[in-house]
Amino acid sequence: KVFAPGNLRAGQERAGYAMLLNHWLSSRYTLRYTGGMVPDVYYALITGSGVFCNPSSESHRPKLRLLYECAPIAMIVECAGGMSTDGVTASLLDLKVTSTSDVTDICVGTPSEVKRYRALINAPNPYSLFVT
Repeated sequence: KVFAPGNLRAGQERAGYAMLLNHWLSSRYTLRYTGGMVPDVYYALITGSGVFCNPSSESHRPKLRLLYECAPIAMIVECAGGMSTDGVTASLLDLKVTSTSDVTDICVGTPSEVKRYRALINAPNPYSLFVT
């Protein structure tokens, strides 16, 4: 399994993202980060497993444009059997484009990885998810 985490600085402000990074590292996922979304997602597609994400935080706003970058990649990944999300919406393809300059968070990959991302990224206290 591969993981391609973008905007690592957001991990300092978002406990859920820090937990995701820790999960991927402790589970011995292979780090794949070229600095470009297309090659990282392409690699996950040809290997059949993995996740690419680029969340934002209060200090580190999103940079990837919904119309030209995120939605086309989400369409390709979903057609290949994967999933996409912005962390809130079930699919990036459900987001309404209001401007050509709209930007968004993104996570694309296998359904299990995207579901894990959605479960943890916005949790106010991600550690409470594991307390029974």
